[in-house]
Amino acid sequence: MMRADQSTNRPLLGPAVAESVARARAAHLLDPGAVGPVAVADSALAPLRRQPSLTERVFRQLRDAIVKNELAPGALVSIEQLAGLLGVSRTPIREALPALQQLGLIVQAENGSFRVAPLNREYAWEVYAIRSAIESLAAEIVASRLTDGDLGTLRRISVPEQPKPDGDYSEMFGPDLGLHDYIRQQCPLPFVNALIDSIRFHRARLLHLEHSLDAAYRKASYEEHCAIVEALERRDGKAARRLMQEHLDRVGAAVAALAE
Repeated sequence: MMRADQSTNRPLLGPAVAESVARARAAHLLDPGAVGPVAVADSALAPLRRQPSLTERVFRQLRDAIVKNELAPGALVSIEQLAGLLGVSRTPIREALPALQQLGLIVQAENGSFRVAPLNREYAWEVYAIRSAIESLAAEIVASRLTDGDLGTLRRISVPEQPKPDGDYSEMFGPDLGLHDYIRQQCPLPFVNALIDSIRFHRARLLHLEHSLDAAYRKASYEEHCAIVEALERRDGKAARRLMQEHLDRVGAAVAALAE
């Protein structure tokens, strides 16, 4: 049993803990400039890190499986089957479904069953219509906030070095996402950012269709990226918003035409 210090009426520390505390105090004395207690690597009293709950982990795995199309678009969501695949009970599967539904990755039928959201023309049109409205607003908002250094970074990640005129413009595969992600990173509006973050999972579901489009599509994307970056370099928010909207409207129409 732990003994109490009669002068303070507090429990005495065990030998191991006392030794750790003593080392920490000594380290602090050796470094007078240190602020606060010095962490002791082998102390058993180190702060605990919060671990995701089982329901959170199930949600993330199911979300990623849908994004990667490992759960087929339109497929029936079987709680029993998913529980078996993930090696968990049915309870965390059932608890994860409302969050997946709120994110738009599963839809509920009239009979109460759930299915993976379809990957059809209507879905693709809706995803890009929302992206067009929100990301164009973000482009306008960040235009006046970007420093010269920010603009240098933006150009570097958004526009590849001059592609070969007779090439396939495959250089656009990385920058195509870089432009949109950087604008999201620089946007100061929490609600707008939350909407962009939620739609990015749907963007990822459609990315294989976008990357299957031809060189003429990618050349147009290159030219549109250049125009958007130039508008931002002029700090012309209105132009950046219009150009971003036109860009995503065109991409959305092309992707929707490929969707089933």
